[in-house]
Amino acid sequence: MFFWIVGITNSINLVDGLDGLAGGVSVIAMTSILVLASINNDVMVIALTVILIGSTCGFLVFNFHPAKIFMGDTGSLFLGYCISILSLHGLYKSVTLFSLVIPIIILAIPIFDTFFAIIRRILNKQKISDPDKSHLHHCLLQLGFTHRQTVLIIYAIGTFFGISAIIFSNSTLWGALIIISVLVLLIQITAELIGLIGKHQPLLNTFRRIMERS
Repeated sequence: MFFWIVGITNSINLVDGLDGLAGGVSVIAMTSILVLASINNDVMVIALTVILIGSTCGFLVFNFHPAKIFMGDTGSLFLGYCISILSLHGLYKSVTLFSLVIPIIILAIPIFDTFFAIIRRILNKQKISDPDKSHLHHCLLQLGFTHRQTVLIIYAIGTFFGISAIIFSNSTLWGALIIISVLVLLIQITAELIGLIGKHQPLLNTFRRIMERS
């Protein structure tokens, strides 16, 4: 629980690299939590999530590119902390493996952006705490997308994961396993294609070798 709170709090902070990005990703994640809390009839989580979504949306009106006001570390850390607590209270209803996967899917963008940042720095023999310009939003900008397009693309990805989490929560065992497998595969392929782990492409290189032999 401690590592979950610290990890999610800091991962939302790391996502805060473009105008409106951390706020929008947080709203999408909280909306997914709200839907699942509504299904479970968790009144307290519903009330707190609605308050946070409303206040964050009001902030986003002025924070979206070009921003008139900025979130800063205090804002992103606060949102990350709130999301981590809400996900613990509203989604961890049992100790089964699948119940633990739901919040990870909802928060896939900040979680895997942080995860690949750690892997990238280890592979590059850097300190884990060293900053770089290879986070998800940096990679999309380097591919030629504008600031606004990059933010909207990440919003779309976050929405996709949120919907996937909702579907996952209502799936059968085999359906859940298929969803997990597809999501993990998509995450790894996307990370390699856009350069989230630098020039390392283990999965794509494996596919290329298989195609060359066939």
